[in-house]
Amino acid sequence: MTESSTPFARGLSRELLAWAIGAEGRTLIDAFREHGLDVRLRGDYFNAYRANCSVAKVSWLRRKKRPRLEIHRKYLIDAPLLSAKGRGDSVGLDLSTTDAEAYRSSLPAILGAIKKHIGEEGRWEQRTIESNLVGTPLLVIDRQIVNGRPRVELDILAVAVTADKPALVAIELKRDLDNRIQHVAAQALKYVKMLDPDGAGLRADIASSYRTVCQQLRDLGLNACAPDFIQSGMPVVGLVALANYNSKSRLLDRAIEAARLLDRPIRFCHLDGDDPRLPAPSEWFSENSRV
Repeated sequence: MTESSTPFARGLSRELLAWAIGAEGRTLIDAFREHGLDVRLRGDYFNAYRANCSVAKVSWLRRKKRPRLEIHRKYLIDAPLLSAKGRGDSVGLDLSTTDAEAYRSSLPAILGAIKKHIGEEGRWEQRTIESNLVGTPLLVIDRQIVNGRPRVELDILAVAVTADKPALVAIELKRDLDNRIQHVAAQALKYVKMLDPDGAGLRADIASSYRTVCQQLRDLGLNACAPDFIQSGMPVVGLVALANYNSKSRLLDRAIEAARLLDRPIRFCHLDGDDPRLPAPSEWFSENSRV
């Protein structure tokens, strides 16, 4: 691990996983699935997302031996939970009490309230994740991954399972005519180096974490690739996914040329607006040509 890296850990504790698999937790997970939310496991807690908004952060209170759900107060404008305890913007709910049922019954109102907080980029991210969970060349395993000094935040992490050798793919979404595209190669390189600091392949701690995450997601009945696809030292590739982007853009030409000069592989692909499945590596391109 380099000086710019920080320790990385994902996966739920035995206590939280047991609760989530049990009757009480299963009811909550089923509610998330019913409403099409994206559940992602963190360091002994998990989030349920609608686009870029977390409508639940569920953690385990070790001293009290019970689960707790946190949500931003602004999402509760139309929900009967404003009396819940919390400091500042965060509201806390005790999932071992009637708070759990109150939250579940309030989910439609909560999801209605967050609509105004979701931007176009968040919608693209949501649709891309939903379209790449089962039976596609790239399988999404996480989103909004943060690590490193200074802080690096990656949009989407996926595994290319149809390649000759599975690879971990760090994905940055760029949409429409975002002028920041000319700097995207250097940005993507930061993500690659977060996952593979010295070019020797995926960091061992990250590989171990995501094997655990994939297994636990499967235990919860959620979509995840087979844990064995993820191995320490596997190749790491940066991929810029262009959503509704003008392929004739001069700024895009600059971005591709900048990527060509880097010492790590940064590739590009286009996303279809109607069906944003991430293409197989054979359809990625660089140097202004398909490879």
